[in-house]
Amino acid sequence: MFGKLFNFVAPFFRAENYARGAKLQARADFFHLFLLSKANQTWPEVKVKTLEQIRELAPTFHAQQEAVKQHVRERTLTHLQRWREERPPPLDPVDPEKPLDEARRLQVEAEHAAQVYEAQKRAFGFALRVAPSEAGHASGRGVFVDGAMPPGTVIALYPGVWYETEHLLQLPRAEDYFKGNEYLIARYDKVVFDASPNALRVASPEALANPLTVAHLINHPPAGKKPNVMHAPLDIDTELPPELVSLLPNVSYQRAKSKLIASSVQSPQQRALLAGGLSQAEAPGVKRGTVMDIISANLVQSIQADDDVNTYHGLALLTNRPVKNEELFLNYRLNPRLPYPKWYTPVDVEEDTRRWERW
Repeated sequence: MFGKLFNFVAPFFRAENYARGAKLQARADFFHLFLLSKANQTWPEVKVKTLEQIRELAPTFHAQQEAVKQHVRERTLTHLQRWREERPPPLDPVDPEKPLDEARRLQVEAEHAAQVYEAQKRAFGFALRVAPSEAGHASGRGVFVDGAMPPGTVIALYPGVWYETEHLLQLPRAEDYFKGNEYLIARYDKVVFDASPNALRVASPEALANPLTVAHLINHPPAGKKPNVMHAPLDIDTELPPELVSLLPNVSYQRAKSKLIASSVQSPQQRALLAGGLSQAEAPGVKRGTVMDIISANLVQSIQADDDVNTYHGLALLTNRPVKNEELFLNYRLNPRLPYPKWYTPVDVEEDTRRWERW
């Protein structure tokens, strides 16, 4: 029923006199997320069945955004609180003087994995597991869910470091900074998330141990499959108990900057420049030249380091239909103007084109 509802309203929505390109696609996505949120709250009954009811519930785009953000925030915090209550104790550290033999180590790890699995069922009503993907022989690991979830369920969190626009402007030659990074994803408000191994080193160990923190491992659907999750913004601007803060899997670049620089950049001049501590004249030998570098040179002195970040930015994945005992797939929406990788089959080229227009 929900799929039929969205198919019914989508043509109307596309016909609205909104701006073209990425802005139009952003509105379409938030509209979809809004319907998912409302369906989740009343499932299995779907109360929103007509265009008039939709207009009544979401008269403005801003109202849709706020409803989605509230839904994602509340569901995520509920998940975190329940996981904190149900999670099993961590494995005891290995005594280097008394290491376990291989058979015993595997047994202990299997027993702990079983405890984590059962704790997920109690905390979330479903369990996630990472296993070889069904997307193809070269797709590596994927994320599978055991259990049944209605549409609009917060099912996974994207971990790592987040970059706001001003952070990106501080990076000299940012295209080199992120070169080869396959774990980047961006929200429509231009907040970029990096879940690369280097970025995950600065995340909380408690957060990374949360079974929900696996969104970066979810694959793009292969040919013949459709995505069953879509991403939504997670913003928290209220004070949280410390025990929940440690379970949030994202860290601002402003807070993680020194650790990231130390682990990714070798030159002392580059480290100082990335940290905003040197002007171009004080950093001889550091090559610049891109438009972003020029802008950065003018703005880096005016951007103040904010060690007391007031708003937490994250990214959550929501089910976009009823999901039961299957692998999770997210539409990567790669830029259609660039050559697609061999493994990539576009889900909707028109949608991808709108997503990247004016980006």
